[in-house]
Amino acid sequence: MITFPDHVAMLVGVLAIVAFLFKGIAVIIQIGRSWEAIQQQVSNHIPTALNDIKLRLDSLDCKLRKHERREERYLKIIAHYMRDDDSLINELIEDDNGRGSNKSS
Repeated sequence: MITFPDHVAMLVGVLAIVAFLFKGIAVIIQIGRSWEAIQQQVSNHIPTALNDIKLRLDSLDCKLRKHERREERYLKIIAHYMRDDDSLINELIEDDNGRGSNKSS
């Protein structure tokens, strides 16, 4: 059996401990980089998600206004049939002309 002097055994032990510490440091650095990558991805996705939500809300707001205008128009038509005169027809024609000029601008 081969025996090593005590100082060689101590040196091998110290080198093993140092290698273990370097491996631990490398793992900690890798975890830190992964954490930074996760934070970067989250910070990139949040504005995109907020923008998507804003666009969806704008679309819903536009649809709501469209339905409100349609409701107003239906109420005017109902009022016209209830009072049976031509003044409302003129109002509707003016509304259509006004709405057409707003769409083109």
